[in-house]
Amino acid sequence: MEIQPKSKLHPTIAWMLVHVIFPLLPFMIEGGLRCLILGWRLDSFSGATLSASMALICFFIHQSLIAYHYPMKDKEEEQRVSGTATLFLIFAMVSTALFTGIVLLSAVVEVSKMFQTSLFMLQVMTLILCSIPVPTAYFAQKSFKLRATF
Repeated sequence: MEIQPKSKLHPTIAWMLVHVIFPLLPFMIEGGLRCLILGWRLDSFSGATLSASMALICFFIHQSLIAYHYPMKDKEEEQRVSGTATLFLIFAMVSTALFTGIVLLSAVVEVSKMFQTSLFMLQVMTLILCSIPVPTAYFAQKSFKLRATF
């Protein structure tokens, strides 16, 4: 029988670090560096990095929910876990599609200055949609008492 060491972090904090904060690090580092160099302008925002970070968050949470092995009380709870996992998979696919669109349009804009408005709209959509997965992740962790595995 293997004894697991007791973590000093609260389970919610540990889970949020692993599944939310770490995937957001590339966006936060890039955003911080861009703001230092370019100043606080809209040009310093990178929708591609944010959408990639959101996709990572959603994939990690989806995997955490799929690996959920606590005894479930009934079929309804099992369906709630499955439905929440599906919701995060949809968020991940939308974030990946936004990432692809932003990268594609960024390349086109660099070459011919076409589609600048479309690129701007995709980046605004990314900024708005990023407000959904993080609070939803917090509520999913609280609802299902998900644990981080190190």
